[in-house]
Amino acid sequence: LGLGSGSDGFGAGGIGGGASGGGVGSVNAGGVADRAGRWTRRLLQRPRLTPAQLSTNPSSSSTPPLLNIRGPTLYFFTLYFLMATQDIAVDGWALTLLSKKNRGKGPICNSIGQNIGYFLSYVGF
Repeated sequence: LGLGSGSDGFGAGGIGGGASGGGVGSVNAGGVADRAGRWTRRLLQRPRLTPAQLSTNPSSSSTPPLLNIRGPTLYFFTLYFLMATQDIAVDGWALTLLSKKNRGKGPICNSIGQNIGYFLSYVGF
């Protein structure tokens, strides 16, 4: 789509041509295709930062990091460690409480109890 001539694509002739003679359907040096190409090149040349790069500031060691991931990482590691420990403890407790005949029903009771706990935590609290 030719939009005339000029640096912004809207030359003296406006839509349909101008001094360069480019009409509708022609692409000239200041046209839409050239602007799209420049925009694409600028977009591809921008530096990309990953979360790991954002967590450190290489310019100065005295400034705090831009993104603190140590705190949430430590928190969730501790939380999942305690949840795994509780799961192991409950399974061991079930083995000591249930008779040999009913030990196969222990995981079923554990699953039902966990779902009841989920339900009560979402509905009750």
